[in-house]
Amino acid sequence: MKKTMSVKEFSKLYNIGMNNAYKIVNTSGFPAIRVGRKIIIIRDQVDKWMLEKINTTIN
Repeated sequence: MKKTMSVKEFSKLYNIGMNNAYKIVNTSGFPAIRVGRKIIIIRDQVDKWMLEKINTTIN
């Protein structure tokens, strides 16, 4: 399994729209690295981050 994923892959994996995926990815503390305009999401950290955000609203 790959260690990283794109925003598009994240959107599909978690069954959320692209707009909401970008909102989440741009939230402070989200496990992603930006290389120029590309966003690289650290796959094994996403679930941990989401569990910490339970009952949180992301605008």
